[in-house]
Amino acid sequence: MSGKSMLFAVLIWLSLCSVLCWAKPMGVASSRPLGANLAKEPAVIGREDAPYKVKNLELEAQVQSRVFYKSYPILDTLTTDPKVMDYARKKYGAVWLRQPNLHSASPSFVFDLYKDGKPAVQTDHALSTLLQEHMNRAREVAQHYGDAAKLLTYGPPFKSRSSRIYFWDQIWNNKHVVPIPAHKTGAEWLEIRKTLQENKRILLHDPSRETLMAFRLDRLGNVEMDVKQLAHSIRKRSNQISDKPDPLGKRMYVGSSLAYTSQTDNIHPYQYYVGPRARFQYRQPTRALTEKARQQMFADTIYHDGAPILVGGQVFESKVQHAFNAHRHIWLTTVVPGGEPQEYQPPVRLSREGRFDSHGAERASARLAEAAAARAEYGHKLMYLKYGMPFAPRQSSRIAFLPFGRKSYSKPDWKKVDHKGTTFNLAETDIYRLRQHLDQHNFLKAEDNVANKVWGLRLDAAGQVEIKDLTARVHALHKRMDSDARRYIETYLVAGVPEDPRLRPLSDTAKGRFYADHLHIQGEPVFFPATDPHVFSKVKQAKHDYRGYWIVGSPIDNPGLVTATRVDSVTRATARFGSQDVVRNVQHMQTLSDPAQRDTILLEKGPPFARRKTSLFKSYKTPSWDKVRAKAPRIAINEPMADKWELLHTHNMLVVSNEHVAMGYALDKSGQVLHHIL
Repeated sequence: MSGKSMLFAVLIWLSLCSVLCWAKPMGVASSRPLGANLAKEPAVIGREDAPYKVKNLELEAQVQSRVFYKSYPILDTLTTDPKVMDYARKKYGAVWLRQPNLHSASPSFVFDLYKDGKPAVQTDHALSTLLQEHMNRAREVAQHYGDAAKLLTYGPPFKSRSSRIYFWDQIWNNKHVVPIPAHKTGAEWLEIRKTLQENKRILLHDPSRETLMAFRLDRLGNVEMDVKQLAHSIRKRSNQISDKPDPLGKRMYVGSSLAYTSQTDNIHPYQYYVGPRARFQYRQPTRALTEKARQQMFADTIYHDGAPILVGGQVFESKVQHAFNAHRHIWLTTVVPGGEPQEYQPPVRLSREGRFDSHGAERASARLAEAAAARAEYGHKLMYLKYGMPFAPRQSSRIAFLPFGRKSYSKPDWKKVDHKGTTFNLAETDIYRLRQHLDQHNFLKAEDNVANKVWGLRLDAAGQVEIKDLTARVHALHKRMDSDARRYIETYLVAGVPEDPRLRPLSDTAKGRFYADHLHIQGEPVFFPATDPHVFSKVKQAKHDYRGYWIVGSPIDNPGLVTATRVDSVTRATARFGSQDVVRNVQHMQTLSDPAQRDTILLEKGPPFARRKTSLFKSYKTPSWDKVRAKAPRIAINEPMADKWELLHTHNMLVVSNEHVAMGYALDKSGQVLHHIL
């Protein structure tokens, strides 16, 4: 071999060695820190630039059944299986944790980072409020339209690729209909989500609600929904569909002659209402809203110049139709792409005929900015009172001793608001109830246990809402006791719990929700302060709701002794008759590891249900188990006990389910709870 050939071979060999040494082997991690990518949007299901191999379908289904916010799942620290939480952390890099708030009955949220090993960071009040609102909206969607609507619209986000959007007629003409799985944590939902992602549309059948539900993806990956009620004439034919979860491959055939009574209600993007491709048409609702229904529908809506400001992509079309039924024009906006949740584009003024203009858009934008600032300061409920549906101007009052004398309205001073205003707990009171009281009495107080604030509200002569921070006044009267001492019975039996004149008795529904997690003995709640940091505030409220209550716990000098004592709400007299049975019941509850058993005990021995109402021509009939199985509202076993109590109280029947069992509940005529495994 010549010298030149030898030299050429050596150079090639050195080049190969250099490439092999410096190339990064497959599977070797980058030299960047593990948390370097957390600032970017996290990897989501189906995204090819950050694939994640599903190794456990059961855990994957559990995670995908949760509500997501900003591409991360929201998990409850008290009810989520640790395996599910660990799986979600590893997959998404971070999760939202919903946990008890030591300073109030309202939950707090933590953004828990996983990859970079940083400790969990407490979210601020504004972000916690947004997260709670997001979960409330998801729950309302589930109550109105079922689990399918909640899982697909509030679950993991879908990716956007195809520019094609299917027309609703194309989806409804599809002959393949997928039965909705019986359990929202079933693995069948993974296939449903996969089908929707790949085909951009899917048609589902909900036998319990006798509805067909069409879903499609828009160009951004947002989910749009169309619901149609099965006509009465075909209900018998649709009964052949099994209630049992069928494999996705076994799809039912629906002939083209199938008739519907349409109850379309979709969440449409901004472009559906405004722009060259707008398809919205005003149709006068067949049934106008009552005044109460109208106030309830628009209670959480910002108004400007007497008309509502609606957000495309967040509002159902029915709400837009009813808004036009009450107003000649409305304001329409949308969230700025990639911006903050409360960052909106300048609104446009939209007429019933579909004409739109930007006249007054600057003032409408300023209104939204003021509302956003108020939300951060007061919370969303008080913000909607101040910037929502306007109150009528206040009327003058008649002077008693003058037949025709009138006295002009004078707004109450803040001292009167503080001393005589009815106090509402913001966590337990909806916006509609606050509006009704403020409209009737012109002032009230609102207690925000999350922000540890007490707000005063009053109406001026024009009906404008004024808000003032009364926290300093209230704290001067009511000092906080040492939290450690409240774990022992002396705080409640010796020192006693002071009266809180701001509190009022709760309504039957609010009382059931408030005390849903507590056993009741002869209709009175049982408190266990050693494990519940909120007992002190709960006892204050219980003194307004019950004739007495039970305190179960240990004295400070003998922590091993557990006693039960009944306290009279008025006289503070104590008694221990039957205390051993109370102690045994509480200790039995603490030993239960099965949440289904715990639910059954709390529904049967928790806040009592009132005797069921009967009408003049029809007596109350206890729901049969077949009816419970087919028509009762369904809720997951890990949902709050307050929601389960309210659903059973409202509908007289309920199904609580997990991946293993579905437990049915029904109320008889006397309000007693019956249960049966379905």
